[in-house]
Amino acid sequence: MTATSMDLSLNQSGTAMPDGWVKAGFPSTVNDLKQSIKFVKRLVAIGFSQILYLRTEIPADCFKPHQIGNLSLCMLKAKSSSNGANTLTIGLKNAMDALDHGYLRQLIIFYFG
Repeated sequence: MTATSMDLSLNQSGTAMPDGWVKAGFPSTVNDLKQSIKFVKRLVAIGFSQILYLRTEIPADCFKPHQIGNLSLCMLKAKSSSNGANTLTIGLKNAMDALDHGYLRQLIIFYFG
């Protein structure tokens, strides 16, 4: 992959982190546990939200547009008009709290809508 279309910054381990990811809330470097947890939490939240947006019948107004580099994604809002979406958001926040405290070793997301 070439760096012609992306602004890349090298972290301390020598791997490139796309600038668009940093602007989207990802850490600019991932070289300790705290930064790694932040990266994983952000990635899970975005992936979870995008799957819900594409695969469920949760109303579109429960999501907000989110740009990561060249990707246009949708993030689940913290509070929305859908009780189901709010329940999923609370569950994800609880999982992220467990990750912060070191209680979470594995996350399996099941959704039957």
